[in-house]
Amino acid sequence: MLCAESGGFMIWFLLFITLAVVLLFTQYKSEMKHLKSELVSNSLVMELSSGTFEYSIIGEGAPVLISHGGAGGYDQGLLTANFHLNNGFKVITVSRFGHLRSDLPQGADARLQADVYAELLDKLGITETSIIGTSGGGPSAIQFAIRHPEKCHKLILSCAVSAYLPKRDLKIYSHPFLYYMVVKYFRKQVLKQIGVTKRLYIQMSKKEKSNLDGLFKSMNPIDLRSDGLVIDVNEWADQNKWEETYDFSKVQCQTLIIHAKDDLVIPYAMAENAHGNINKSELLSLESGGHLKLGHKDLIKTRTSAFITDEK
Repeated sequence: MLCAESGGFMIWFLLFITLAVVLLFTQYKSEMKHLKSELVSNSLVMELSSGTFEYSIIGEGAPVLISHGGAGGYDQGLLTANFHLNNGFKVITVSRFGHLRSDLPQGADARLQADVYAELLDKLGITETSIIGTSGGGPSAIQFAIRHPEKCHKLILSCAVSAYLPKRDLKIYSHPFLYYMVVKYFRKQVLKQIGVTKRLYIQMSKKEKSNLDGLFKSMNPIDLRSDGLVIDVNEWADQNKWEETYDFSKVQCQTLIIHAKDDLVIPYAMAENAHGNINKSELLSLESGGHLKLGHKDLIKTRTSAFITDEK
């Protein structure tokens, strides 16, 4: 009798789990469909030498191009702009190679990406721009400053990759539904991995938490972003390429480097190294905030905006 009751319980338990998974997967498919529709409606595409390239332009004023982080896109670039800039700028956000609607051309790397930034600017009739490279967008921002000095007004590296970074496990990015579940239902654990402690999270304002919601939204659909991330990670882990193609002495424009000391994703030592090797650089060092630099938005916006507009 006990065995029969146990067997009955297991059947109901398995049915419950199956139903829960089906409902979650249905919700996932619905959210991804909505997100994809929203993403397409808020950006433009242009045919360039690399193929289809996605971008968005908002605002008026001094041009600033945003080179977003890994597994991002033009939508993440808009969040980056909001975190770093006051009003009064023409913000050009792009989807880097292999992200969202931008093609992944043969031989894609940070150098080619920088050349495509320059090509896009020419097509848009913009002769000079400042560029913000955040996280995985750092390498192509640096290459833009090196390869197109006549177009690069100011360079801003914000918790950016600027040196060799060992390859990381990307298995979860190959499983969109699992990735969605982790990002949606295990958010605090994800935040902990990037330096956002429980104490820091509690101290955040409602507005900051709302901004975080926007960031997590920009992490999906991951299947439209993961190809670009794989290319990024492989390039970051190529020590020879760093030595051969990243000569910081060739960065001639003024450079602002922003980095949190407790960044668990991109080591703070990268910021110190870049500052020590880029001639006209200044370092805004943050004691806390993790990879997202939380708690310092007002300082960063004021400092970055003034840095770009200062004609010294």
